[in-house]
Amino acid sequence: MSSFAFYSFGILENIKIKVKALDEIYNGKALYREYIATRGEDR
Repeated sequence: MSSFAFYSFGILENIKIKVKALDEIYNGKALYREYIATRGEDR
């Protein structure tokens, strides 16, 4: 039982890490788009 709990906890942590990484990538792209848009307006 305890090994199963430890196993599922490991999976959950893995998912959290992946979600966080995806979130950072998405936020980076959003910031990049904003930067491009504001640069375009300056011209």
